[in-house]
Amino acid sequence: MKREIFDRYVTKVCDAFGIDEEEKLFNATRKQTTVDARHMLFYLCITRPITMYALREYMAQRGLPTPQRAIMNGVRKAENNKHKDKDYAQILLNISSTVTI
Repeated sequence: MKREIFDRYVTKVCDAFGIDEEEKLFNATRKQTTVDARHMLFYLCITRPITMYALREYMAQRGLPTPQRAIMNGVRKAENNKHKDKDYAQILLNISSTVTI
């Protein structure tokens, strides 16, 4: 069940940022758009809650092993963006309200 939620979040986040899942989101690129999208994905998953262990496993299965500190840093940055940027906050709200199981 949590895997389905993760997959739906991936699709919605990629659509919101206009990026490709496999080529960009799960590639180690440091392009700001991709990094912001990953941070949003981390935030959505952790606040769902999807456990840190499961999130790390799902990221690794998609080809991007991600350490816990990177995920927590991303969650913190997404939280900051949520408070600073109304558009970012609206995207978070839209995605979280449309992904239901």
